[in-house]
Amino acid sequence: MTFQPFYRPHIPLNGTFKGRGRDYLSLLTCPLDRAALTLDGGMVRCQSDPAHIYPFEDGILRLVSPGRRANFDTASAAWDEQGAAAGWQSPDEAQFRALPRTGLKGYPDDYWSQQAAATALLWRFLEAIRLE
Repeated sequence: MTFQPFYRPHIPLNGTFKGRGRDYLSLLTCPLDRAALTLDGGMVRCQSDPAHIYPFEDGILRLVSPGRRANFDTASAAWDEQGAAAGWQSPDEAQFRALPRTGLKGYPDDYWSQQAAATALLWRFLEAIRLE
């Protein structure tokens, strides 16, 4: 068995995916039969059943059929409303920066500082997409 690092800068990032540096497609499977996916032009195709095709929208792979998308959006909105009614909400960047930066017992010393850096990078990436 040969080791293949998760980060492979010499391999383009699955063509249509926005971003750089990681091969995200290798982490995903077909939601219908859990088979591996391959990039096929501007879409992704299931290796087990070529009829299972998934599109990209704004550089984001959509692994749900358009017919079921409305149901997922409705369920997601209901989940957000239920969480908001219970006092939960997604933090904005200022709220995130205000969180304590102390580690929790049982985690490596730099675990939470790395999580903070990764989350800050995610916020910057999402803001760049929004502005684009």
